[in-house]
Amino acid sequence: MEAPEKLYILFNHPYTVDYTKLNKRRDEEEIEYTRTDAFIEKAAEWLKEQDEMVGISFTEDFIVRFRNYMKEE
Repeated sequence: MEAPEKLYILFNHPYTVDYTKLNKRRDEEEIEYTRTDAFIEKAAEWLKEQDEMVGISFTEDFIVRFRNYMKEE
């Protein structure tokens, strides 16, 4: 089983924690956690899409180096 891309946690009381795997925040007090690998992949995809929007060309080597940098490898 794979962890969800996002997880929301609400600290209701000093001794209890409520969490949900929903894709939306239920309460303004909830803290959003995002899986690191999901965040990095989303950012890499966004960089690839920028070729068409602003004419900046990000090579595959650049994307690989970006992923490694974000993973601190």
